[in-house]
Amino acid sequence: MTAVPGTVRLTRPRHPLEGRPLPVLGSMLRHGVCELLVVLPDGSKRLVPAAWTDLESPPGGDGRDGPGTLGSAADLLGLSVLVSGLCARGAGSREQAALFSSVCCRTRFRRHPRP
Repeated sequence: MTAVPGTVRLTRPRHPLEGRPLPVLGSMLRHGVCELLVVLPDGSKRLVPAAWTDLESPPGGDGRDGPGTLGSAADLLGLSVLVSGLCARGAGSREQAALFSSVCCRTRFRRHPRP
């Protein structure tokens, strides 16, 4: 990146500052990604990927991930398997805890006939 504009507009969907123009102080290349040093409305400074702005448009797209995309179908399927496993493990531990407490109560408070 050679020239840095005076301001950029954030284009990242659902970002709190989406559509707002922000002053640019400079740019840098970090981990192969161009990032811009911008001034936020409260006066603080923040590094923002250039791909999140109107300065750089990612190849083959407009910078949007799609309408509310959370992940691919394979990612969501894997997540559902993980959640199901955690739910099953949680249900099993509750049953074990209930079993342990009932056994514990019976042994602790067992009444013995008095001699």
